[in-house]
Amino acid sequence: GALVTACADDTLHLWNLRQRRPAILHSLKFNRERITFCHLPFQSKWLYVGTERGNTHIVNIESFVLSGYVIMWNKAIEL
Repeated sequence: GALVTACADDTLHLWNLRQRRPAILHSLKFNRERITFCHLPFQSKWLYVGTERGNTHIVNIESFVLSGYVIMWNKAIEL
């Protein structure tokens, strides 16, 4: 009953498809990084958003808010 879309202007939209006319419930704009990839694991409440800088941001699907946790590409490489 829901759909997540990533737009060319680096905005994520959460759509409600359970009504006669689909409507955007929440939007989230990325200002400093461009979105290149999104992954929502099956039955997960966490959406993983990859950026062109190589970082991974995590979005809570239920509240559609960015978590404070970010996987930085340079920190992951050091491991």
